[in-house]
Amino acid sequence: MRNKLLLGCLFFLFMLGLVGGLVSAGISISQPKNIYSLGDDLENTFEVDSLKEGYFDVDLVCTAAGEVGIENIYHGVLGSEAIIIGRKLTPLYIGNLKGDCYLSASYGVDAETSQAFEIRDNIDIGLELEELSYVAGDIVSISGRAIKDNGELVGQGSGGVVEIRFGNDTKVTSPVKDGQFAIELETDEAMPAGTYPLTIVVYDEDLEGNRLNSGEARADLSISQVASWIEIAVDKQTVTPGDNLIVRAFLYDKASSELEGELSLEIEDSQGNNVYGKLIESGIELTLVIPENHAPGNSIIKVKKGEISGEKVFSVSELEKINAKVENGTLTIANIGNVDYSGVVEIEIGDKTILKEISVMKDSVKEFEISAPNGEYEVKVSDGSNLVYQGRSLLTGKAIGIEEIKRNSSILIRYPFVWIFLIALLVLVALVMYKNNRKRHAYTFPVETKKGNVEVKAGEANAVSAKPEEDWDKKGSSVPVVGLVDKKHNVVRPGEIKRGEQVLVMHGKKNDAALVTLKIKNKLSVFAEEALIKIIDSVAEKGVLSQAGDYYLVVFSPLVTKTLKNEITAVNAAQKIVEQVSEHNRKFKDKIEFGIGVNSGEIINQVEDETLKFTSIGKTISDSKKIADLSGGEVLLGADTHDKTMSEVKVENITQEGSELEVFKIKRVVDTEQNKKFLDDFMKRN
Repeated sequence: MRNKLLLGCLFFLFMLGLVGGLVSAGISISQPKNIYSLGDDLENTFEVDSLKEGYFDVDLVCTAAGEVGIENIYHGVLGSEAIIIGRKLTPLYIGNLKGDCYLSASYGVDAETSQAFEIRDNIDIGLELEELSYVAGDIVSISGRAIKDNGELVGQGSGGVVEIRFGNDTKVTSPVKDGQFAIELETDEAMPAGTYPLTIVVYDEDLEGNRLNSGEARADLSISQVASWIEIAVDKQTVTPGDNLIVRAFLYDKASSELEGELSLEIEDSQGNNVYGKLIESGIELTLVIPENHAPGNSIIKVKKGEISGEKVFSVSELEKINAKVENGTLTIANIGNVDYSGVVEIEIGDKTILKEISVMKDSVKEFEISAPNGEYEVKVSDGSNLVYQGRSLLTGKAIGIEEIKRNSSILIRYPFVWIFLIALLVLVALVMYKNNRKRHAYTFPVETKKGNVEVKAGEANAVSAKPEEDWDKKGSSVPVVGLVDKKHNVVRPGEIKRGEQVLVMHGKKNDAALVTLKIKNKLSVFAEEALIKIIDSVAEKGVLSQAGDYYLVVFSPLVTKTLKNEITAVNAAQKIVEQVSEHNRKFKDKIEFGIGVNSGEIINQVEDETLKFTSIGKTISDSKKIADLSGGEVLLGADTHDKTMSEVKVENITQEGSELEVFKIKRVVDTEQNKKFLDDFMKRN
């Protein structure tokens, strides 16, 4: 019993000593930091109670993703009871260890572990972008900051690098310094529109080039495209006048992707004239009918979208073609082709056939007088290939024959009734002159001018005579004055009224006026606008110019022109404006796209402060604007103007079906100068 008790005491003392040895293992470890980043220096102080035989070992133990890794970072014989052990946390010393870690020290039978700490390889990136939407070809400015998990700035110790990846191929790198980076990325202007990922990677490296810490940020950039070029396709390269031409215009971006959008299409003939204009949609088929009188040669299809344009050349073949009609014994043959016509025409009158060689210039006509014994005849006209006229007509004469009508032959001999008309005209002119002369001398009244009071003789026409301004009496005495007098007794000299103003005129004079209206269909540069005004001023000498938005109105009022017949003057002015604007467009890049129309109607107008102020009666001005809107650069006439100029202006009715507004296109303006000269000479002789 005594032996058992002794053994128990000895065993208790042994266990007490063993526990005491474990608690005071004889090794102590200094406190590590909580977080380390790869590349940091891990440095700790180790102390032992006493030196022993054997090796002192320190292991780094880390757990990451459930796996435990161990790397020995010290193995040696201690020379003192305290030792500082430091290691750089790079693959050379710790392999690929990271995660939750601690240090394990052993010395003989003694062992000790440190407090837990973390080894991380992450970099936090703060990304800065000016915007997220760009046009292909733009430069994207990217900047930001980069901080390691240990709180240090990337690029302070080890070298930092930022790598930009955009789309599938683009890759750009730049250094990171003191935690900051800035880089510019140029997008490819040919990249298709869409959303593309932008990836930013920041990392640092050890001296061996091993990547240590890294971080990544992402952003989605929206890339849009802009129109870049236009392609035009036609179904044939050579077109016969009268045939159809199918045209398609395609709008593409820089990535050669087709875009939707509205395009403006124009056709310029071989003479440089704009003969067609229309707004079309990209990719939509357009069928054009090439007119029979379209000029032969190379024509150009021009398509525009803003500053982008495309052109396509097609050829128009020559077409010799005529048509004919017979009215009141007169055969009229018109050249409706696009070149001068020369050939033999076959004319059947009843059972007799006559071959007639004729030449008719382009856009011209020739007239022939058909004679036959009194009666009704079947008349046929053929150009040798096609029957161009067939109908019945009453003819008179002794025998069947055809004679060309020479328009310069004596009109008085051929038409005696002209004598009667001329005599009546002379009587009418004499009466008008007599009445006007009486009105001009009706009474006298004083007129206040800038130089003083002037005695002016005037009647209803308000016409006065005068001396030049330099002869005015400086003291304000009464002297004659050249000019017109308005209702306020203001003197207005001829040539001063060049501008008009459309306002409400309550007490003006009602006149039939002719209006030339231009609709500007594009945005004019300062140069083009100045050129247009100069053209109008030089051409419309007796017209008064007024502007309202995109419309330029040239008013030919009897109050300014001193004549009641202004329609043909307006038509000639419009023709000249078209010619000069077309010449301007051929010479200069600042184009003037316009429509032009001539209309007539009543206005209320008066002259005030050297300005013609006028108010439209009814739809005079509104119809004028509508006519100009319909024009594609050719002169169009309103119904009233056509009625008053039909003897001098040959037209084609182009009124749209269902429209109340009648519109006529000018085909030819008869040259009346020769007839006028003849009449003037005749009047002098008689």
